[in-house]
Amino acid sequence: MSPVKDARIVRRMGKDGWRYYVRRVLEGDAFRKPPVPGSEAIGGMDPGPRQIAWFDGEEAEITPLIPPALKEHRRELRQLHRKADRRRRAASPENDLPDGPTNSCLFS
Repeated sequence: MSPVKDARIVRRMGKDGWRYYVRRVLEGDAFRKPPVPGSEAIGGMDPGPRQIAWFDGEEAEITPLIPPALKEHRRELRQLHRKADRRRRAASPENDLPDGPTNSCLFS
C-alpha cells in the first residue's frame, strides 16, 4: 500500500444530520484494472420499447421485439378479448357500473 500523501475531512448531509468522512490521497499511480480477455471487440446495443438496435464494428441491425406472426394476429386477439369481456359482463351484470367499468371492490 502506498503512503498517504494528504488527508481531508469531508462533511456531507446524511439522513439523520451531518456525517464526517476522511478522504485520503495516496502517493503513486492509481490502480488500473487489467483488460478482460476477449473484450477487444468494438460494438454496442441500444434496447428500445419495440426494437433492439445493435452494432458490432462491421455490421448493424435493428431487430423487432414483437414477432411478425403476432402482429398479424393482433386484430383477431383484440376481437377475442372483446368477446370474452362481453361474456363476462353478460354473466354477472351486477358487478358492472352504469358508465362501463367493473366495480373492482366486489372482487377484493
